Amino acid sequence: MCSVLRAWGGLRAALALIMFLGATGPAPAATPPAAGAPTALDAAQLAAHPSWRALLHVPPGEARSEVLSPEFFLSTSAPGEPLAELQAALAAWAAPWPADGTPHARCRFPARYFWLARQGLLPGYTAREPRCTSLERWAQFDRLRSVSLLLVSGYLGNPASNFGHTLLRLNTDTPDGVHALLDVGISFGALIPENEMVPVYVVKGLTGGYLSGYSDKYFYTHDLVYTRTEARDIWDYELALDEAQRTWLVMHLYEMVGRHFRYYFLHRNCAWRLAQALELVTGRTMTQHGSAWYTPIELFHRLRDADAAGPGPLIAGVRYVPSSERQFRHGFAQLDPADRALVNRAMREPPATLPALLAPQLAPLPPARRAPVLEALIRHAQLLEVAEEPQVQPATRERMAQLLRLRLAEPPAESDPPPPPERASPANANPPATLGLGLVHGQGRTRWLLRGAAYDANGLDEHGLDRGELVVLDTQLSGSERGGLRLDQLDVIRVRKIDTSTVPIEGFERWSWQFVAGARRQGHAHPGTLRPQVSLAGGHAWPLGRQAAVWLMLDAGVLTDPGAAMLAPRLGLQHDDGPWAVALDIAHRHEWRVNGRPAPMASRRDSLWVHQLSARWRPPGQRVDVRAGLVRDRHTRATLAVSHSW
Repeated sequence: MCSVLRAWGGLRAALALIMFLGATGPAPAATPPAAGAPTALDAAQLAAHPSWRALLHVPPGEARSEVLSPEFFLSTSAPGEPLAELQAALAAWAAPWPADGTPHARCRFPARYFWLARQGLLPGYTAREPRCTSLERWAQFDRLRSVSLLLVSGYLGNPASNFGHTLLRLNTDTPDGVHALLDVGISFGALIPENEMVPVYVVKGLTGGYLSGYSDKYFYTHDLVYTRTEARDIWDYELALDEAQRTWLVMHLYEMVGRHFRYYFLHRNCAWRLAQALELVTGRTMTQHGSAWYTPIELFHRLRDADAAGPGPLIAGVRYVPSSERQFRHGFAQLDPADRALVNRAMREPPATLPALLAPQLAPLPPARRAPVLEALIRHAQLLEVAEEPQVQPATRERMAQLLRLRLAEPPAESDPPPPPERASPANANPPATLGLGLVHGQGRTRWLLRGAAYDANGLDEHGLDRGELVVLDTQLSGSERGGLRLDQLDVIRVRKIDTSTVPIEGFERWSWQFVAGARRQGHAHPGTLRPQVSLAGGHAWPLGRQAAVWLMLDAGVLTDPGAAMLAPRLGLQHDDGPWAVALDIAHRHEWRVNGRPAPMASRRDSLWVHQLSARWRPPGQRVDVRAGLVRDRHTRATLAVSHSW
């Protein structure tokens, strides 16, 4: 969900996520110090003010700060207590400036004094103190143009990053893409040791076993990790903050960098902490819906809600930043078929003989075709270099050098290559948590149906998943024969990755896959029994125009009660066109199960066709949808439900 110190394999991440799933009040908006403000306030009332408590990270109803770093506090008698910190801050304001170069409290805690000055307690206050040289260098107040909140798409190589990531960027007066890489990026993440074992990782992540904190790095380091190494897209939300709000936010971030908290993957994570910072300076509520689980996409839905509610806009604009791999694939697909074949052949060629291969092939081509071929090969070499970091192989460096020499011998391109098509922000989709009520009819009976999911993202470009799916705690309850409710399905985690690229690229696999872990009432032996199961499917997918895709996979898994192994060829079809989405899944399931206790190794094979048809209609701009389904295995069941997203 948020950045960590190492990456995980995709399948390992999915397995870890099974265990991984199995948590403060708004403040007035920032304004500059006002003339004629009161010069004194009751200390107890001032210490109880939501803004002061937010500056100290004191949760509602708690008496002390969540921050674990001692250097974050000024009080020596009661560190982290709002009243004690207020008294200590006022005392430190009047203290003489240290002669040994130690930073004064005014320089260490500028955001606190910015707010205290607004309360009329600091006569003669100025927001910019020339003697705070470290703050001035870091904040670059004179060059600060705006602040962006970045939404990074999910990454299946790490359980904590499946749901995406978010960070801030301090935009200076160099809006071009090259120099913007030197802007400061502010991220919040867990500090996880190298080679941490998966069970330890999961338990600690859920129970607050890791330290976490804010970090500040040049933005190019984030760009290297997210868009280049992990092939993740970014949506840049430039915030409509006024100068006073930007100043207060930057001051608060300066206080927070390097300070430690307890980290909880599901809640006290990157999205929650950045939401708190934005609440502080804007006065807009962004955390009230996140009591148990707060994913990065939740923050952007709250941001959009606050932007729509006013007063005044919060979002100045949204810019799509495609990953390096997406840019490479798009550029490769634009090449002439013969040129694509040449690029694929050159990718297999050793660096030493690369010029000998390319020179005679490129010579007959016009410059308008030679340059894109070489630039596609250079982009591919860049991907290889990033994948091999921190120890790039000499052959890869030589390949890049050869390609650059060939490209420099060509004239410059007349224009930049066309970028990949724009992708809508995942925050444009409905919020991922759903709750629905409906009916299920089967075997001559009609029963109530209750369905809910903690995270339900699927469909074309929804939540940045292309045509994939990420569903967590998908639960279905129906009315039982005795008048109560029975559990029909609990998918703890369901992940599907669909790759519909049709242009073959050397070294790029086109595998599509699906992983499911949970319990369902289906199968051969006892169709009415809830059977825990884990399955993994793999295969290939093909696009059917812009809105549809078809895939063929082989599904394998294990089930219990009774124990069985399962194998099922699957054919899937998905069509997503605006408010309508339709999916068809046909599987021929084979189960090999134990055939009796006296001979535990004996088994019996059963076969069963399973057909599933589902449809969803979502009115534009509404957080409700209507879902219908038809399932046929040994019996036929039809469902109809209305769901609300929140």
